Amino acid sequence: MLAVDPPASQAVAVPDDWIAHRIASIARTLEGEEFERAEVDGALVMHRRKLQLSRFGVVDTFVSLLAVEGEASAADVGGHLERAVEHALASKSGIPRGLGSAVELHPVTLAAGADESAVDAASSVTPNRWSMMIVPALIHAADGPVVMYEGRKVWGGAYHSSLVKRLRTWLEG
Repeated sequence: MLAVDPPASQAVAVPDDWIAHRIASIARTLEGEEFERAEVDGALVMHRRKLQLSRFGVVDTFVSLLAVEGEASAADVGGHLERAVEHALASKSGIPRGLGSAVELHPVTLAAGADESAVDAASSVTPNRWSMMIVPALIHAADGPVVMYEGRKVWGGAYHSSLVKRLRTWLEG
């Protein structure tokens, strides 16, 4: 079930600094799980490289947090996704994906509001890439819900479910 913004007449005032506080809170949570931080193209990118025998090798996990001014659109969510994919592929371990390494990517867009196209983009199925699982998310309004695709994927369904659960834990603290 997706959350929908209230009509403008019922809109709740959002504090100006909530995005910075939310990003800082998420970053603290991830740093507690051995993630390192970097600034990339205006986004805060948290990265962890870990040997995971259950995944048959090295897994590079990226959480890219992007603050959007005003209302987020599908172009914001999609553009952030593409830039995050490029960065993750350029920054992952040198071991070829699928032959001892994998990439988990979570591009998270934060904005005071979001139009319907942004909510649709964040809650749609994201195509997998070779040995790369991608789960984008959208957070809008100070105490707004986390919007992401939570349905079942045929290919990589077990991994997808665990990634969604873990991402929700990281984002909601």
